[in-house]
Amino acid sequence: MLKKFELVLSERVQKDYASIRDKKLLRGINRTLDEILENPYLFPKLSGPFEGFRKAKTFSYRIVFKIIESKNEILIFGIGPRSDVYR
Repeated sequence: MLKKFELVLSERVQKDYASIRDKKLLRGINRTLDEILENPYLFPKLSGPFEGFRKAKTFSYRIVFKIIESKNEILIFGIGPRSDVYR
């Protein structure tokens, strides 16, 4: 059985999330965040400067996160369009 994780959103992510007005996109992001909480290990790992992070896709947006097992946390590092989230 998988551990229970808690989502932690960085300050930047909280602002980005609050600025999203598209209700369909918000539902998709929320659904993806729920899937990440259920089993974060299902999502692909990133490489290069983002080694140690994973990504999830919803519509044209990406969610970049890191699993911090010692604290049972999932740190959401970025939520945004693919062109912006990796900056």
